[in-house]
Amino acid sequence: MKKQSLLFLFALLFFTVAKAQTYYFVQVQGTITDLTTGKAIIKGSQVSATSKLKLSPGAKAIVMSSTQGRFNMPDPVKPVQTEIVTFVKDVLSPIKTNAQASTRGDEEKNGIIDFKNYLASGALFVLGNTYTLRVDANLFPMNDDKRFVISYKYNGANVGKKVPYQTDVITLDKKTMFEKDGNAINPEEVAPITLLYYSSLQNKASTEIGKFKIAYFDDQRLLDLKEELSAIADFIPDNDKQSDAGKYYHLFRYVRDVYGKITDETKFKEWLKNNNFLTNTNVSFDNTREANELQSEK
Repeated sequence: MKKQSLLFLFALLFFTVAKAQTYYFVQVQGTITDLTTGKAIIKGSQVSATSKLKLSPGAKAIVMSSTQGRFNMPDPVKPVQTEIVTFVKDVLSPIKTNAQASTRGDEEKNGIIDFKNYLASGALFVLGNTYTLRVDANLFPMNDDKRFVISYKYNGANVGKKVPYQTDVITLDKKTMFEKDGNAINPEEVAPITLLYYSSLQNKASTEIGKFKIAYFDDQRLLDLKEELSAIADFIPDNDKQSDAGKYYHLFRYVRDVYGKITDETKFKEWLKNNNFLTNTNVSFDNTREANELQSEK
């Protein structure tokens, strides 16, 4: 009897703590319904760990907790294929820290990209619809026959696009690189994208440089990002007392971990300042702080 009472108390304690844990929806795609209230989940909705949700096929979200951190809903490697009903706590997957994408370091020397290291993080965050990068022309000479090509699958078919270049600079333009038969393609829905270098297009001699995904942020999408980062800022402890460096640490980590390596950090800082997240751009990401925090979590 005593054992049963203890089990009941533990179960009650777990339920009480879980119910008290509040999760805030920072981003929502597709249809998610809170069956507890019967209302659709939208950006800004809050639920408890024991709330029951219905997720439509393809639905996903990014969720925040002031004590538990950031989560994907559901696990990105297990997307919702058919409609499911589940408790919040059973469908959360912690967003992994992508520390590898924090700084360029040896990835760029004299403005020239080392592709092997640069694409190792697997994802790129681009402000705008065009991304240019300088490559080593000695390793990758470019002309009509020697070219970079990106390849990806769209609707089950292989799509290959020659990457425009000028001298030693290549350009990944969203509009021209991600379209087929006049139809725009969402780059994030065809990942992974493969980057190939052809030493001879005529002879079909190619080398795979790496695989990646890329997220372009135009003006409209930056408005959505502003809302997301405003929500993130609300979760920063004593946000109103934080220095710009402290705020930048949290905002940088969110964008990097959710969307990918920030390809132009100077431009990103300017955007943050222009949108009142920072008062100045003289800040840098604190790698040492992150390393210490990650070590303490082990």
